[in-house]
Amino acid sequence: MLAITQTPLFSYEATQSAARIVKDFVYDLYFPVHGLSSKDIFTYCPTLISIESMVYQVDLVAENAKAVNVVQTENQDFQTLTMQKYSFFKLLKKLDFYDPEIEKQLAMGEEFVKLENKVTAGGVIDHSEVMRIAELRSSDVRLLHCILFRLLGKPYDEKLLSLLWPVEVIADIVNDFIDYADDVNQDQYNTYRMFVKLYKEKAPDYIKAELDKYENSFKDQLNLFSIDDKQSLISACSQFLKAHSAEIPQPILE
Repeated sequence: MLAITQTPLFSYEATQSAARIVKDFVYDLYFPVHGLSSKDIFTYCPTLISIESMVYQVDLVAENAKAVNVVQTENQDFQTLTMQKYSFFKLLKKLDFYDPEIEKQLAMGEEFVKLENKVTAGGVIDHSEVMRIAELRSSDVRLLHCILFRLLGKPYDEKLLSLLWPVEVIADIVNDFIDYADDVNQDQYNTYRMFVKLYKEKAPDYIKAELDKYENSFKDQLNLFSIDDKQSLISACSQFLKAHSAEIPQPILE
């Protein structure tokens, strides 16, 4: 599959992380929503892990360049990211996965990389930027969901994609609760860490308000589904969020 490009698209490290992401989101959330089970893992997950590995490789490059605005400097990291993007798009088109919905998720992923790099390189943040990054960060799993639709031969269900969006954002923020102390020690970007920088001791209250907003969005959108679908979606999403839950950590004032 990778023979169509001379550019290495992902590393072993990226594949390890991709497998975890596919397990956490595709297997734990999208499989139940689509009525899939463990017997379907080897049918769909190898392709999805490969795709996520490519996405995560871009993230690794961006993390290595966090001290420099790669868009402004157009340094070696910028060249690497550009080459990765070209090779990734070429492969998606070769696999017939490229369409307007996929393109939209890729554009959101690119916006995420640029905005996060801008924040980490510049050190200046505001609430709207932090939340925009939080919302963009799960574009990779939404990309996987879109590709799963393609693999299943189903048309995109915009109502379902929209319903799961706040669930994906919540799960991503909660993951940052789990990683918070390590990310502080390693000077990594973390949504909750940014809230602590902005709001100090009041950060838990502010992040809780954001989580409540996404939870309410999910509940509101559930009303668009039939009673039977609503119950199955509540069950799948509740189990997913229960498995991916964590307490809001005490702020570490840096």
